[in-house]
Amino acid sequence: RFHKDARINAANKTSEIAEQTSSIVMNDPQTELRNPSDVDFFAHEPNKAERIEMRKTSKRPSEWLRLLCRDWAIDNPDILTTCDTKFLSYKPYLKGQLSSLLLCRLAFGETKDSAKKPIDFWNILGIDDEFDKSYIEAQIEKFSTIYCLRGPIPDDPKTTTVTASTIPIEKPLQLAAAPQPTATLAIQPTIVDATLAPTLAHPNLHPVTLAPFHHI
Repeated sequence: RFHKDARINAANKTSEIAEQTSSIVMNDPQTELRNPSDVDFFAHEPNKAERIEMRKTSKRPSEWLRLLCRDWAIDNPDILTTCDTKFLSYKPYLKGQLSSLLLCRLAFGETKDSAKKPIDFWNILGIDDEFDKSYIEAQIEKFSTIYCLRGPIPDDPKTTTVTASTIPIEKPLQLAAAPQPTATLAIQPTIVDATLAPTLAHPNLHPVTLAPFHHI
């Protein structure tokens, strides 16, 4: 009985440890982000209304990085903790909010004066690694392409509704007319009365007199 009770206590202890570990893992925000069931932001094809709404959207820098560079954000939590404060200190009038259009301009270094050096926005946020900068800019370029942030927004594809008017009506099969038999002219011999038969005047022919025609 002693050994039986020991085995039960050991099983209960193992179960408690497993529940505590599971609770810690599930409450870890980084673990939640690594969950494969998370929806990929780029997997969704936005419609025209969503593209228009995205042009009006503003977020904190850390929110944009979590949204567009999820895996990078998981591996760089320290940068995300401080980047919003640095951005707020850099341009207080923006109140820490970065619009999607401004995000694209800063990422691609677009300036009206080609002689001026573009702003190194990522360095301002505390991102020094050149490879990380290239990765973030590539993700933002992908984001800009999907949501048409730097060009006209196309209309949504129209769905074709099949109606009776859209179904082509086949014409009835026209059968070729059967060839008609060619009419032949039947020539009936003419019997001329002997009194009316003329004499053939050909020099090589002798006159022929037909016998009178008698009706039966």
